[in-house]
Amino acid sequence: MTSSEAEAEQLVEDLGLTLPIIPKDVCTHISNSDLLVEYTEERFQSSGICGMAVVHENNVTVVVNSEITNQGRKNFTGAHEIGHVILHIQKNIESSFQCSNMDVYGKNDAHSSYEKEANEFASCLLMPKFLIGKEITRSDLSWRLVQKISIDCATSLEATARRVVNLSRDQCALIIHKKGEMWTPVRSPSFFGYIDRMPFPSDLEESLDIAGGSYPDALEECDTEDWFRNPKNMPSTILYQSIYNEEHDRRMTLLVIPEEDTDDSDEWGEPTFR
Repeated sequence: MTSSEAEAEQLVEDLGLTLPIIPKDVCTHISNSDLLVEYTEERFQSSGICGMAVVHENNVTVVVNSEITNQGRKNFTGAHEIGHVILHIQKNIESSFQCSNMDVYGKNDAHSSYEKEANEFASCLLMPKFLIGKEITRSDLSWRLVQKISIDCATSLEATARRVVNLSRDQCALIIHKKGEMWTPVRSPSFFGYIDRMPFPSDLEESLDIAGGSYPDALEECDTEDWFRNPKNMPSTILYQSIYNEEHDRRMTLLVIPEEDTDDSDEWGEPTFR
């Protein structure tokens, strides 16, 4: 756990918050006589800006673009800006932030260090491990599980999938293709495979990502070579499930390397006599 993630988890615990955690409420909780923190939404002149943290004397305003249509993304933007307040503004590292869509929602490898820290903070603030971790570890990974946690936490499906994979004990990954381009995969701590950047395998199927619909509750089997060009020391088949959002031309795939069955007791067990 990074220091940014630890600070978010500790803040949720100290404030006694429960799911869903609403950024506007968090701003109220963290305000004090030394620094008043306010939350507001307004329409920005540039559609490329999704949030700001603006300081004036001993006041800081968290501003979220009111034109963001997905409430989960709006919540994540607010949490991202709160991350800047806690991690950077209160510590006098920076005074103000103006964050683009790429800063908050972009590829894993496209952020400055401050933006990466704010995203780590936002993810843990809205989806704290101590509140959702047990459900993840005791459940099989699926889009149905991601959807349920997304609803419980009022977060977007993508942000939730990233968090679920990061907390999973499975050897799993989240792979995103946007407009045909594959982004850097999000890997669970135990995932050891190197995934080559490649187009979505043409022979694999996907389910439509329909808002409010029922997402798949199980993964399908596919050839390991569909995702790995050099699958050494790996099983011949792995598990996957992909969903496709037509509006944004984005495919998101959950990939799992199943544990090898090492139970050979039937073959090598001592004989029994009756």
